[in-house]
Amino acid sequence: MARDTVLLVEDDAISRKALAALLAADGYAVIAVASGWEALAVLEARTAASDLVVADLGLPGGPGAAVVEALRARHTDLPVLVLTGCEADDPVVREQVRPPLVAYAPKPVDLDQLTTAIAALLARRAPR
Repeated sequence: MARDTVLLVEDDAISRKALAALLAADGYAVIAVASGWEALAVLEARTAASDLVVADLGLPGGPGAAVVEALRARHTDLPVLVLTGCEADDPVVREQVRPPLVAYAPKPVDLDQLTTAIAALLARRAPR
């Protein structure tokens, strides 16, 4: 049985499938979508409770930063791990990454770093 549910938001189909498979192999239930707006729809429908969102900042249909802002505004207690090819000191990344519930992982993704960041975010969230 999966420990927690991760909502994965990645527009690149190959990356999305690979990350979903790796997270599932690590014991997470994964809901994978291609856009931030799909992620918001999943969260609003509440058909599946997500424990954490892993979101690419470079999303179609609107900048990933706007999606992260919308997630943060609508679901203030939902941890978000931002994936991006930008450096940590990039102004967009600095604006989006606001601990304790939002963290950053650089692309290309290092699986150990990703799972460590996910575990840390899940440990910081409010009890349900």
